[in-house]
Formats: sequence, C-alpha cells, structure tokens
Amino acid sequence: MFSGGIDSTYLAWKLMKNKTPNLHLHHASIRNDADTCWKKQDEAMEPILSYFKDRGFEFEYSESVFEMYGWNQVGYDSDLLLLIAQKLAQNFDGEVQVLMGWNPTDMKRSCIDDRARRGVTQNIWLALIESARNRQDIDKTLYFPLIEEGITKTEMMREIPQDLLFLTWSCRRSKDGTPCGRCHACRDIANA
Repeated sequence: MFSGGIDSTYLAWKLMKNKTPNLHLHHASIRNDADTCWKKQDEAMEPILSYFKDRGFEFEYSESVFEMYGWNQVGYDSDLLLLIAQKLAQNFDGEVQVLMGWNPTDMKRSCIDDRARRGVTQNIWLALIESARNRQDIDKTLYFPLIEEGITKTEMMREIPQDLLFLTWSCRRSKDGTPCGRCHACRDIANA
C-alpha cells in the first residue's frame, strides 16, 4: 500500500533496491474534507513513479479513488486500505503478502496504540481474508517492515536519496499547498 509519503516511498525504494520480486504498489486516493493530503499525494505519484522507472526498478502499479466528501468523521485510512488490499489480493496467483509503510513513531500515537493493543487492524484483516475467494493464498499476517526493523523517520530521511525524498508528500492538513507544520506527519518530520 503506497501513499507517496516518506514512509511508503522509502519502503518501496528499499524493496526495489533489494530486488524484491513481484512487487505491486497500490495508491489509494482517499478524498475527503477532513484530510486534504490526498491532493498533494496524488500529485506526487507521477514524479515518484517516474523516478523508480528511470532507475530501472521493476514493479507493477495500480490506483483507486474513494470520495467521501461531506462527512466530518471518515474513520481510519488503514481500515479502507485493508479492504483495498483484500480486493487486490484476489487478483494475484500464488501467495500474497500485504506490507504497510507504518513507522515506529506511528505506534506512539494514542489512537494507533489503542487499536494495536486491541488487535483491531489484525482482526479486520482476518475477517476480510475470510471473505476472499482465494483466502488460502493470502497471508494472514500483515507486514509492517519499518516497525519490525525499527527504522525511524530520521533514518529514512538520511538513507533515501534526497531527490526522491523531495518528491514525497506527508502533511495531513495543508490548505494552500505548503506543509502545515502542525499535523502529526509534519511534527514527525520536524523531529526527524
């Protein structure tokens, strides 16, 4: 699942650099009034994908758009990403693994920590797999490589090529096309 933010771009770059076979990136544009990051992340897709292609990286790419305007509360993006991942996973032959580009700092946010302790994300994933036609081929484990490897935002920003880093977009609340400096993503980047 590929947003175009620093974390997912770093993860995609690292997987491609390590020649991970059969890599499929999927960008979900979750459009709503509350989180406006989708506009800038959508704009970031073409230059990031061009960066990867220009360097000969092998991957497949797809995208989907979900419009949820007019609602104050649209829930967690991760819930919708899991649904999308399940729908995509039904279209591949053989074993399918889903990787999420979350970083260790994400787990420090109280809402994410609470969901993790209650197993919400994993339970949603297991329920979605049960409704898939090829449920026996979809890995029941969700993978969070950046968390599992303890890779911090600082390490990502230090390691990723700077010209690729500058193509990403992470701010969740930009109104005028510049980072707000106040959302959790902007604070994480400032702290890094």
